[in-house]
Amino acid sequence: MRSQYWFRSNRIHLVPFRGSAAVVASALCFFTIVSVGCSADETSGQNTKADPEKAPGKNSGSAGSNGSGGEGNSGAGTGENGGTSAGENGEGGEFAGGGGGKPAKPPTTPGASVTWHEHIAPLVAAKCTGCHLDGGIAPFPLGSYQESAKWSPAMAPATRSRLMPPWAAHNTAECEMPGKFKDDLRLSEAEVGLFEEWNKQGAPEGDPKNAAPLPAAPALTIDQPARSLKIPSGVSVAGTQDSFVCFRLDPDLKSDVWLTGTQIIPGNSRVAHHGLLYLDENDESAQLVNADGTYNCFGGPTVGGAQLISAWAPGSVPTLLPAKTGMPVKAGSKLVVQMHYHPTGAGVEVDDATTVQLDFVTQEPDFVAALYLLGNFDQENLPFAGGVGFGLATGPEFLIPAGAEAHVETNRYQLPGGAFALPLHLWTIATHMHYVGTDMKISVERDAGDQCLLQTPMWDFNWQRGYYFDGPVTELPQLLPGDILQLRCTYNNSLTNPFVREALTDQGLKAPIDVRLGEATLDEMCLGVFGLAVPKVFAAALP
Repeated sequence: MRSQYWFRSNRIHLVPFRGSAAVVASALCFFTIVSVGCSADETSGQNTKADPEKAPGKNSGSAGSNGSGGEGNSGAGTGENGGTSAGENGEGGEFAGGGGGKPAKPPTTPGASVTWHEHIAPLVAAKCTGCHLDGGIAPFPLGSYQESAKWSPAMAPATRSRLMPPWAAHNTAECEMPGKFKDDLRLSEAEVGLFEEWNKQGAPEGDPKNAAPLPAAPALTIDQPARSLKIPSGVSVAGTQDSFVCFRLDPDLKSDVWLTGTQIIPGNSRVAHHGLLYLDENDESAQLVNADGTYNCFGGPTVGGAQLISAWAPGSVPTLLPAKTGMPVKAGSKLVVQMHYHPTGAGVEVDDATTVQLDFVTQEPDFVAALYLLGNFDQENLPFAGGVGFGLATGPEFLIPAGAEAHVETNRYQLPGGAFALPLHLWTIATHMHYVGTDMKISVERDAGDQCLLQTPMWDFNWQRGYYFDGPVTELPQLLPGDILQLRCTYNNSLTNPFVREALTDQGLKAPIDVRLGEATLDEMCLGVFGLAVPKVFAAALP
């Protein structure tokens, strides 16, 4: 059944992010909350053997759809569907995604030497090696000069086109996003220039005596977690097809708690593509598991009441909520972790050690948080969305015609006002579409002036993630009573979109077809993900 999502509650109209199979089957990598994302070959089911001699080359316009980030067999470049290079105003620049440190300084003299040790190594350590390391899921490591120098012809265009590092959110001429994001992987214009100049000069190593200090490695685990839960049994990963395995975990909660942090530690980084962690309050998964505590679960946990609470992808740091904020979990609740495994194509690999870490408090924190969905409206003038002009603003139906190259669908929803309405603190946000999508923008309209919250102008289904605002919860962006939320989704349903070509081939089709809302490969979505928090005195207002 096609699902529709909106904010709904007696008081603040919210719908929690529930992990129904219908939802998650449509988004295999949906809402990957990571600081660094990686992907192997998403199309063949095998890790692509990288070949620097074939880079740069013609790229499909995706990061991770055929190799890793446009590198590997397809080379690196702007791509057929890459759009314009984002971030030309000099975004990023700090090593927020790499555990601190100062950015590499460009040479003060034009044409001066750009070397590995002085300029490139700190950038690679901060932005790349969360995925590109020995034993990682990326098709080649970049941990040393010898490993990186041969890839400089690919690194220069990949960073210029913003395919690498994988970070889809960018400021544009129509969107200036508020505040700062945690673990921001964007490179500044000066840093992109360093990669280009290094390649132009032949990738010189430089003198190790002049090496710039490398940023500290990010902490990939929670220090002294409240719970550490290992998967109940091992699984073998082989062949050429990806697999999705769910594990039921019991955190043994004797009383209600409030989650403040989560992390999934992969048991075998060579095949662990990503993981999703769900809350199963009613232990419905007990009816699904085999004797070994596992069950196959393509798409989602197939537990109707499961609520997504976290996600992991290679290189990700722990998911930590803002200070004094927690997500409520009832006593006796169980967890389901869904692992997506990607075979190496070189034999059997075993994962028998994946572990879930939880951090929580036993006293209700000052702010109570949850994840919510909004969008997928398929009718105009919906009463629950605000009445006339709300719901599907581009009605009368959600339809992307075959051959359309810049089709737009817009969802509008008005938050309730009145004496009992609450301001909502926004701690994370994400966009979600499928393969036809190319650009999504989330904005809020209010009397004091409109505000763009997020734009992903180089949308790539294979590189989804959540974007966490940085700062105390009271200083984060807010959604106010009466605000109008607008989700604008742009699609390219033509053969100029490499993802459409690939999806048509997979379905045995030669020409585009009309696309509607749904969960299948050639269906689409227009969804926003919102992490919201309210003061604990209003916790009952959250569903």
